[in-house]
Amino acid sequence: MSDSKSRISICQFGVVDQHQIDLIRIHNNKGAFVDLINYGAGIKAIVIPNKDALPINRILGFDTLEEYINDTSYVGSTIGPYANRIANAEFSINSNKYKLFANDGVNCNHGGFDGFNTKIFDYKCDNDRVCFTYFRKDGEGGFPGNLKFDVTYSFNHNNRLTIKYYAQTDRSSILSPTNHAYFNLSGGLISGIDHSLTLFSDSYLEFDKNFLPTGTIQKVDNTPFDFRQKKIIAQAIKQLLSQSRALKGFNEYFIKSEASSKLLASIEDPITQMRLDIYSSFPGCQFYTGDYLHSPSKEKRGFQAFDGICLEPHYFPNLRPCSTASSILTPQSHFRELIEYQFVDI
Repeated sequence: MSDSKSRISICQFGVVDQHQIDLIRIHNNKGAFVDLINYGAGIKAIVIPNKDALPINRILGFDTLEEYINDTSYVGSTIGPYANRIANAEFSINSNKYKLFANDGVNCNHGGFDGFNTKIFDYKCDNDRVCFTYFRKDGEGGFPGNLKFDVTYSFNHNNRLTIKYYAQTDRSSILSPTNHAYFNLSGGLISGIDHSLTLFSDSYLEFDKNFLPTGTIQKVDNTPFDFRQKKIIAQAIKQLLSQSRALKGFNEYFIKSEASSKLLASIEDPITQMRLDIYSSFPGCQFYTGDYLHSPSKEKRGFQAFDGICLEPHYFPNLRPCSTASSILTPQSHFRELIEYQFVDI
């Protein structure tokens, strides 16, 4: 009889700065498993067998720790303290201005050069879950407050991966984490943009040329940004190009429809007949087609543009304009948010 709990196994993945990096596998009774690493509290693999029991990795991941260390595309990593961009790498809380590390021109993207994706997390395992913890010191990366930040992954026997975020601070600060998994449900048989996508969103944030919100919320009606009905991503990109758009693909923040509850998006792969439903407590997600995806390795082909797509649930980018009070963390508040990935045969 199958155990009611998912099981965990651990092996060494490498060493960085004299710290051991482990690969932690959570596997269930359906032959599926999730591989995690404590470098960047990242997801290395999500292997879900197809209907013929052939194991298929549904996300992009590297073979070696060195590739994760050299990666600039955030493959599978936990992102933070603040996902997406902050204009001029600065923000204010209670009339106090804070200057961050600029790593995207004059702006700060995904927490700067030493974001959560570069950190070595402590972790502990409990049956079907792994809890990663990082203690950020006050002023690290320019962010205020001593922060205790937890990322807990659990994987059940119905192929549902849940990510829970929890944090506490001793000074008012900002926090908007996410996971930067690149999805390719086919295991690489087709590109990321050959998947079909449904977004449960009626509106998106208008961005300027630097991917910063202008303050305008646009309706998706009669635009290439309307994914309320399932469509192939590559076809939507053709619509963008026909409008003389400078970008090669999508890199926009979509606001969750009030009617959608926690369901943000669904991705479908026609080859392996797999669907991924993405749920989250965050108010929206960044949809990115992997235009700038590239490999950190010079010895092998690695990943290229559009090999995988990202759907990154988090708070509104840039704090201002279109800011949300939820991204402000105070000593009196307890930060709790979640992301869930449900894999379903179709």
